[in-house]
Order: sequence, then C-alpha cells, then structure tokens
Amino acid sequence: MLKKILFPVLGLIITIFLMQFSYELFMVLVKNKKPCAEGCSGTFKSFLMFYTLFWFITGTVMGYLFAVNKIAYKGIGLLIFIFLIISFGVNWYASTSGYGLNLSY
Repeated sequence: MLKKILFPVLGLIITIFLMQFSYELFMVLVKNKKPCAEGCSGTFKSFLMFYTLFWFITGTVMGYLFAVNKIAYKGIGLLIFIFLIISFGVNWYASTSGYGLNLSY
C-alpha cells in the first residue's frame, strides 16, 4: 500500500530531475544557445505549460504502474530516452525559433 503512494511521488521527483538535467545537458552540448534568452512567445509558453504538465502526469502514472508491477525497467528506460530526445528538441526550438520576439536591432 505504501509503495503505491511513494512510487508515484518518486516518479514525479525523477521527472523534475530529468527536466533540469535535460536543460543542463543542452546547455553543455550547445554552448552558444540559451533557450528563451530574449523571452518566449505566448503560444510557446502555453505549449511549455502543456508539455510540463504532460510529463508530470506521465511520470506519476509510470511510478504507479511500476508499483503495481504493470511496467518493467525497459519501459521506464524507453520513456526516459523518449523524454530526453523530445526535451532536447524543445530546448533547441526555444533557443532558435521559439522566441516570438525579435529584439535584434
């Protein structure tokens, strides 16, 4: 019973950690780009809110499914790999096209 409560919380914590890790990884790999350095457009901010909420819910659900033995380590590893690839793409878009503001003079 306790496992069904702790694992979803652990899944949420791991999701938050991975979000921060993917941002830091992007900053190390692509040194000249910083996501939303000049500000993001409102549409992109709305997308980021949906994106973040989606991954928070997915991390919580995966933690619960792991607690009730419905998903294995391979499934969680695949989900983390997909998350990192998509997160790298979102950071790349935010640093190149997601501005919405053209502050270059």
